[in-house]
Amino acid sequence: MNIDTTYNEDNSFNKEKKIPMDNNILKNDSTNNNNNIFEKSSTNKVNNLEQSNDNIDLIMNIPINFQVILGSCSMQIAELVNLSKGDIIKLDRRIGEHVEININNQKIAKGEITIMDDDTRFGVKIVEIIHSS
Repeated sequence: MNIDTTYNEDNSFNKEKKIPMDNNILKNDSTNNNNNIFEKSSTNKVNNLEQSNDNIDLIMNIPINFQVILGSCSMQIAELVNLSKGDIIKLDRRIGEHVEININNQKIAKGEITIMDDDTRFGVKIVEIIHSS
C-alpha cells in the first residue's frame, strides 16, 4: 500500500492511502463470472464424493467378528473337565426364541435360526436391529 503525502493550501499534510487495484478483479469476462463459482463448487462436491467413496472402499476390507449366540449356561469347572463326546449342554434359550447377533462382541441385532434350502446349513433371519444409544 502506498501513502501519498501532499501539502494543503494551509501547509497541513494530506495523507492519502492508495490501494493498488487489480483490474482483473473488476473485469467481467468468461473467466471471472458467477458460473465459474458454481463450476468450482460442483467440482468440489464431486471430488468430495469421490474421496468419500475411496474412504468407504478402505473400510470395506476390514475384517469383523460376526457371532450368532444360541445361548449360554453356567457350570462348574468339575463339570467342564468331565464333558465327553455325546454329552448335551443345556442352554438358557428355548427353541423359537430370538438369538443374539453380535459384531465384534457388540450386540447389534436379534434373529431367528432358520434351516437353509439344502437342509445341511443353518441361517439367521434378522428380526430386529438394535440401535446403540
